[in-house]
Amino acid sequence: MGQSKTDSEVTADKVRKEQVDRANLKMAKEIERKQASLANIPLNDEERAFIARIALGMKKTRAIEQPSPAEITRYSQLIKRKDVKI
Repeated sequence: MGQSKTDSEVTADKVRKEQVDRANLKMAKEIERKQASLANIPLNDEERAFIARIALGMKKTRAIEQPSPAEITRYSQLIKRKDVKI
C-alpha cells in the first residue's frame, strides 16, 4: 500500500532539507576558499575605514547603536587581515 499524505510530506521535507544542507555546505566551502585566498592581501582604505567605524560601534551599549549582524560578520572577516603588510 502507498504512503499516506503526511508520510509523503515528511519524506519530501526531509529530502528538501538534505538538498539545502548540501547547498549550504558547498557555499560555506566556497566562502572559506575565497577567504583563504585573500589572507595575505592588505586592507584597502575603504576596508580600514569600515573596521574603524564598526570597532567604535561595537563599544556602544544601546542595541540600536550597535552594528548589524552582517556588519559584525564582515568585520570579523576583515580584522584577520588588519596587520597584513605588502
